[in-house]
Amino acid sequence: MIFQQAGFVVPDDLNSPVRAEHLAELSPAERADVDYHQPPSLGHVVFNWFD
Repeated sequence: MIFQQAGFVVPDDLNSPVRAEHLAELSPAERADVDYHQPPSLGHVVFNWFD
C-alpha cells in the first residue's frame, strides 16, 4: 500500500486495462503505436512488447 501511495505501479496495476489517463504523458508517436497494436494491459505498454 505504501508503494501505491508514493505513486509506484504494482503488479495488479500492470494487469489492468489501458485507459486514456495512462497514455496522457506519451508522445503522439507512442500513442499511435498503442492505437495500432492494442496492447491488452498497462504492463504491455510499460514493457513495450510491440517493439
